[in-house]
Amino acid sequence: MDYRLIAKKGEYALIQRGSRMQEYAVVNGLDQDKGEWNYTCSYYGFGKYSKLSEEEALFKALDDFRTRTDRDYVSHERLLEIATLLKDGLLEDDADEAYEYMRGTVELSENEAKVLRLDMDKYRRKIERMEVGTGWIWNSFTRHQKNCLKRFLKIRTGGR
Repeated sequence: MDYRLIAKKGEYALIQRGSRMQEYAVVNGLDQDKGEWNYTCSYYGFGKYSKLSEEEALFKALDDFRTRTDRDYVSHERLLEIATLLKDGLLEDDADEAYEYMRGTVELSENEAKVLRLDMDKYRRKIERMEVGTGWIWNSFTRHQKNCLKRFLKIRTGGR
């Protein structure tokens, strides 16, 4: 099969291939001398019989290639997922609950938070600093936690 090497890193290569060169592919174990590879990880066709433009096919292939070869890269699909969850959560919650939402519901990994420049350590320090005497503990609770505590106290005090 005809191919043109675009990028190679470690065991993966990004190539343009096919008889009409209308496919971008991420392959494993490319042997350039023989013009062969172990297997195709993903491929994206473009042209007359494809829904993808050449640019879209290249973007998808490059996104997959970088996901496989760069541990500091966050794929486009994952960024869209994170952005949507953050948007929805921030609309529902107030600013004090934003980091709790990012940590709990969105389940950001340390690397994702770092790439997105979110200071999760600041959130952790805030929670660790809960000082009962200054009212800090009450202010650090989420709305749900506050409501649960109010109900508990109402039951314990007989509704007073």
